[in-house]
Amino acid sequence: MWDAEGRYNERRLYNNFESRKSKFCFNCGDPNHISRLCVHKDKGFKCFGCGAFGHKASECDKANPKLEVATLDVKFKPRLDNKVTIEDISVNSLIDTGSQATLLRKSVFDKLNMWKLYPLNLSLSGFGKCKVNPLGYFKGNIKIDDFKCNADICVIENNIMSYGVIVGMNVLMQGETVINENGIVIKEKFQRIEEVDSLSVLPIDVTPNKVELNIGPDVPNIFKDKVQQH
Repeated sequence: MWDAEGRYNERRLYNNFESRKSKFCFNCGDPNHISRLCVHKDKGFKCFGCGAFGHKASECDKANPKLEVATLDVKFKPRLDNKVTIEDISVNSLIDTGSQATLLRKSVFDKLNMWKLYPLNLSLSGFGKCKVNPLGYFKGNIKIDDFKCNADICVIENNIMSYGVIVGMNVLMQGETVINENGIVIKEKFQRIEEVDSLSVLPIDVTPNKVELNIGPDVPNIFKDKVQQH
């Protein structure tokens, strides 16, 4: 604080702060009295956030609104992971109906002792538009439970996914895929029996050896003779 002669008076600044501090009411915030003489003492602390008595600003629901987080309770949680055999290696897999391709980690491919990996000049786009460039692909035999097929399998770097293999639609479409509360089951497709091109009809003789005619007695004989002749 500067005095009348233009000099900075630190002592006066300190005294002024102490005087204001000593008169400040920590109960209601009024600078004209101390908390011991506060007329609102029976109301409790005054909240400096909303101005109401009975709580502190740190406890104020209005000044510190709680964020409401929407939660989704998913009761249907089928297991979409399964053990898959690729060639002769058992791999922990994820069944992904949203993936068009089947993906295999490089570490699993190295165990297959397959020497040929075909080049693949494309990028795979996944969740969040993340793009993955496969190292290549190979044709491999896949077995899931009792289901067997042969499909193109893309090989990717190990850090791309945690599963050994992601089974995509190019495999699932070759079988019958059933998803229920117990998980996922892939079966062989039902083979329809070929329809018969031509039907064999056995000849039926509908002409009896002896025909009995029921002719009433009141019919003249001349007409009876004509009917029997025909």
